[in-house]
Amino acid sequence: MALDEAVDTLLSLQGENCHLLPVDAGRRLQVDAGLRWYAARLHDLARAARRM
Repeated sequence: MALDEAVDTLLSLQGENCHLLPVDAGRRLQVDAGLRWYAARLHDLARAARRM
């Protein structure tokens, strides 16, 4: 249940304004892709834990 909440939280952060460092200007898509990647891994972990 906690993993599912973490996935929901990560996915809700997509498109949010964040304070990127000046060297990261224009890389919002990379931040969103990273959020989706971590959310997918947590989703996989939650699914595996339910099977145990």
